[in-house]
Amino acid sequence: MSEYGIVKTGVKIKRLDTILEEINAYQSEGFGVQVGANARSFLNVMNTSVADKIAELWEFGEQIYQNLSPLTAENAALDKAVQFGGNSRERARSTYYPIHCECTEGITLNAETLIESDTNPAIKFLSAENITVSRSSFNKAKVKVVSLQAGEAYTVALNGTLFSHTLGEHEGPEALLGAIAALIEGDEKREFTASYDGENGWLLIEAVNVESDNAMLLTDNLTTHSVTTIINFASEEVGEISLPNGAITKIVTAPTGFLSCTNLCGYIAGRLLETDVELRQSYWDKIFSRSSRMTDSIRSAILMNCQGVTAAEVYENRTNETDDAGRPPHSVEAVVDGGSNSDIAAQILASSAGGITTYGSVSV
Repeated sequence: MSEYGIVKTGVKIKRLDTILEEINAYQSEGFGVQVGANARSFLNVMNTSVADKIAELWEFGEQIYQNLSPLTAENAALDKAVQFGGNSRERARSTYYPIHCECTEGITLNAETLIESDTNPAIKFLSAENITVSRSSFNKAKVKVVSLQAGEAYTVALNGTLFSHTLGEHEGPEALLGAIAALIEGDEKREFTASYDGENGWLLIEAVNVESDNAMLLTDNLTTHSVTTIINFASEEVGEISLPNGAITKIVTAPTGFLSCTNLCGYIAGRLLETDVELRQSYWDKIFSRSSRMTDSIRSAILMNCQGVTAAEVYENRTNETDDAGRPPHSVEAVVDGGSNSDIAAQILASSAGGITTYGSVSV
């Protein structure tokens, strides 16, 4: 193997002094005189200029070699190098907040809906989806009576469970809605809380889980005053934006019927454009993205495809017995920091082998 070029340790280039020394040696042998002894001689000046250009070619070749490896490539060359492993640089992303939006039922919030935090400076958020607010997808609702008719049944169905009260001869809205509230409060599932607001004359129904999405049906003699639906909003600025619960409350631009908003759930963190150092690190974390049916594959898929994930580890119990961590036989468990539960679950489902059960504290 040659002393220079591609060697066992990588690439070794010829420097200017080595190249000049070799040229002078060749010419000294051919001419029979010592070339290079006089720094101002014609041959030495010519050889120096030629050697300098040859040295530049060696350096150029070294750059080509280094730019083929994710360990040493930079900028656009690094983007191309990581593509051999099926990876790419993470682009800048906005932070997503699930916002509890109280609206008149039936209005649509689109990409032009703008809200902001009550912090200084204010952080602006735009709706990330077009959603029509409906009782079929609610977290909180205010129910009121349309008409009173003795002997008529008034029913509220929450996720398929019916809560019904037949109006008595001398009962009014307060007694009616109070009776339905008592039925909801007494439900064994305890998925909802309910209370009658006598000042405003409506029944307030709230999901116990502030992150849940629920369905409600009403008989024609009942209707909604407002429905609170969880809608994702994206920050105008890219990067991770962390705000406390209840900080996003101001409505800037919205259709008529958008009554209030607030953030009560965690957020999906955004990020700045991935740097070269970060990309080199994530390359090795995601290198198994093209493989499948193994714990490294699941981890790579989660890191690559789930926004907001900062760390992930996947554990597997290959034995026929429950292990010390409580994992059942032939199961996998993903421990993930950040990201959306539904996004993470989708990657686990797509990457895990058939017949392998999943285990963990979050069910989707």
